[in-house]
Amino acid sequence: MIMFKYYIPLIYTYKTRYNSILRFLSFLFFTCLPSFYIVIINNEINTQLIISYIVTFIVMYSLYECGYLFNDIVTINFEKNPTLRIEQKYIKISSKHLENMLTVRLAIVVLGCFWLYQFTINIKEFCITLLLLFITYSLHNFYRDRTNIVTMFLLVFFKNFLLVIPFITINKFLEAGIVIIITIAALRTYEFAAKDRFNLSISIKNIDLFRIKYYIMATMFIGIFTIVSCFDKRYIILIIIFLIYRSCTYLILQFMNLRKN
Repeated sequence: MIMFKYYIPLIYTYKTRYNSILRFLSFLFFTCLPSFYIVIINNEINTQLIISYIVTFIVMYSLYECGYLFNDIVTINFEKNPTLRIEQKYIKISSKHLENMLTVRLAIVVLGCFWLYQFTINIKEFCITLLLLFITYSLHNFYRDRTNIVTMFLLVFFKNFLLVIPFITINKFLEAGIVIIITIAALRTYEFAAKDRFNLSISIKNIDLFRIKYYIMATMFIGIFTIVSCFDKRYIILIIIFLIYRSCTYLILQFMNLRKN
């Protein structure tokens, strides 16, 4: 009975990657905010748009969870020091359910794509990018070296870009792609590359302060880019939201540390 709940999309992600409501909501916030903001400033908000966005998210994450499942149940058998996301006693049980869990998720992907075909645009581009996400995750699971830095960047980019493809015209792809890279993909990749296992000459002493500095520079960059080009001015608001969030997080943590001392 324990394994059957993992047939439902996002339940596996919640239990193995976050396992707390607060952390899961934070994950949804950072995963959805950039793409949803891009979607709503380029469309008229209505019920069908919201439903289609939710369907797009479920389709994307159903496929992404296939990567999680394969990594946590199969790939760990070939690693020297694997990170166990599932308790050891459940790994053998999970392997028996793996094929069915993957099949359910792939069925959801197919059904979701049929929905998007009826109510959104760019379904061909969406499916191609979905395939690229799957290939990238497969490579990310296969390699265990600095190649993962590149695959991490592509994973973060594709995950977020997929969520906007069905809702914007192709001539806005470049603009949306730049926003996604600046708001989340570049930062996430740099933080990932700073891990000790890559042995690169980069480090982050205070990650919260680093993020604040990053979003200050990102705000300035987007501001300048908007002035010298026809870049949509409304994207500055998105960067500022991230800056405010990171600043508040830093101040709260500083206040909590002061109280402890």
